[in-house]
Amino acid sequence: MKLLRTIYSFILMSTFLVGCNIDDDLADCPAPPADGEVILRFDYPYNGSKATFLNRISRVNVGIYRMDGTLVESRQIDKDSLVVDSITDPFGDVTYYPGMKTRLPMGNYRATFWGNAYDKTKIDWEVREVYNSHLFDEQVRIASDDSLTYANVQIEVVADTNRALVHFEPAHINLEVAVIDDAGVFPEMSSVTRTDEIPFVSINHLPGEVYDFDMKDIDTAERNFYPTWEPQIEPQARARRIFVSRTSVHRMDNDNPVVINLVDNTKQDHILATTVLKDYINDHPDFRIESQKEITIYVTYQLKKEGQDVVVTVSPLPWKELVVTPNT
Repeated sequence: MKLLRTIYSFILMSTFLVGCNIDDDLADCPAPPADGEVILRFDYPYNGSKATFLNRISRVNVGIYRMDGTLVESRQIDKDSLVVDSITDPFGDVTYYPGMKTRLPMGNYRATFWGNAYDKTKIDWEVREVYNSHLFDEQVRIASDDSLTYANVQIEVVADTNRALVHFEPAHINLEVAVIDDAGVFPEMSSVTRTDEIPFVSINHLPGEVYDFDMKDIDTAERNFYPTWEPQIEPQARARRIFVSRTSVHRMDNDNPVVINLVDNTKQDHILATTVLKDYINDHPDFRIESQKEITIYVTYQLKKEGQDVVVTVSPLPWKELVVTPNT
């Protein structure tokens, strides 16, 4: 590869020296190009499928660095500003890729991309860290991260036009915690949170809430999130209360310290149910966290009254798949 690169550089330089006699003033010879166009094609092989980038990613933030770490360019690109490039295979089939264009001086670069970084995400291009915008604000109870995606690519600028394919991967995990309340623990409200002093969910001991630009966990603490409830209306009247919280968190290992608590705050933080996430994943292998795999982990609690007690059962199914018969 190095030999080919050397030969290519020699040919490129020779092209610009053609017609220049060794005794000529080199100032009269055409100069080699100072920079080149860079076309970056974006791809998101979501769970192994194709052509899903525009369905899953609507904004891209990119930082381009020289190999010595100097930031050359950073920009935000929304979906309607993406350019389209194409590749035609030997059989004549054309594949279209959304992406971006820029111009860079000849040389080698590293580009880091964060997809779906909105108000919940802070990107520090100088320190090269990514974290929730409110992570260090003790007055804010964080409900969710953005549904981040990530990519990293090396760029070689050696010609007038240079192309590279950028593969994005999930940088988040979705958690959907639902409560089917047949015990009358929840009041009828449009939205409930911890500050309402009624039952709430806390997701405790979250690792990985500060990424470096290799998408590695550099957080020195474990964090707690407090997702917001959304009441759900069943297709048929069944006289029950259903609340769902949907949140995104940064990626973690299957062997993680996360604990999900369902808390009845009307009884001085009485814990109705606790789910240890690593045990839950072990019991339900479909929720295993794997590289390049976007995943939603479902935790559905059903609350029923037995005498004066509230009995809680937990299911890995989404709540809609459990609500199949009316209450009697």
